[in-house]
Amino acid sequence: MYTIYENVAVRAIASAAPTRVLDNEVFAESVVDRRYRRRIKYTGIKKRRAVTGRQRTSDLASIAAEKVLDKLRWERDSVQVLIFITQSPDMYAPSTAMLIQTKLGLSQSLMAFDVNLGCSGFSSGLQIMAGILSQTKSRGLLLMGDCQHYAPGTEYNSDYILFGDGGAAVAMEYDKTAESMKTFQMTDGSRFKALCSCAQGHIMDGNEIVLFSLNEVVNDINAFHEYYGINRENVDYYALHQAQKIIIDGIASNCKLPKEKVLEAYQMYGNTSSASIPFALCANTEKFDKKILKIFGCGFGIGLAWSGILFDVPADMIIPIIESDYTYPDLFK
Repeated sequence: MYTIYENVAVRAIASAAPTRVLDNEVFAESVVDRRYRRRIKYTGIKKRRAVTGRQRTSDLASIAAEKVLDKLRWERDSVQVLIFITQSPDMYAPSTAMLIQTKLGLSQSLMAFDVNLGCSGFSSGLQIMAGILSQTKSRGLLLMGDCQHYAPGTEYNSDYILFGDGGAAVAMEYDKTAESMKTFQMTDGSRFKALCSCAQGHIMDGNEIVLFSLNEVVNDINAFHEYYGINRENVDYYALHQAQKIIIDGIASNCKLPKEKVLEAYQMYGNTSSASIPFALCANTEKFDKKILKIFGCGFGIGLAWSGILFDVPADMIIPIIESDYTYPDLFK
């Protein structure tokens, strides 16, 4: 599905990570199993971040949201839409977005809800928010992220070596002069077993996900460029979901993306789920030398779902990654 969204602008992007570092490289040297050591090496993920204590995804996303609100000098009452994309909510009901409304001190005149999306959450979330803001003609906050909350001693188990904790926030606003956002959206629920969380636990078929990424995702990124007549030279940066090295390198190669334009953050932060594209942007602010950047973001994974979006954002409104262990006051007290 191809869609163009008009009259909506991305104003600012921020990402927040906890200070606790899990070092995959150090752990790899401590294990006897060479296959496990090679697996860690091939992911390219050297370090990850993990929350401690009572900190949750909503805290990290709210920290990022506070930063963009302050950066833009937006009054809290001016935000009328709040969307929180996560698979690790504070509770199953009500939506964690409603709790975040209270944490951030936003107006009661607000639409707030959660979206259960994973690695495609950023690119799909921008589409959801753009669709709403084009009708409400207002301001919105798109928050996203996930946290693992590892049991002691499990931090380096199996697929956990891929994932890092993090949250992000995107401020968006109705603007008649904004450049259009060009998008695509795809879903194949028949293959949900390749990556899912269910009563049987967390299930991940790594080989299936790699093949999916290097086939369907590659094909649709190439089709996106052809459909809209987009020249790769006219895109300033490509921010792909930060799955792992073999996937990002494979997509970049098969889609003929200029290497210097493909942003990376997975080495030091791991796969941060729906927040990984903001992390890729916020970890590379020193590279940005233009006033306005044209970014292609593409998320893919659990669902299976994959989507892409071409959008503009002011370079000075992409905020370097924030490190914080702050936890908002417990609303139950």
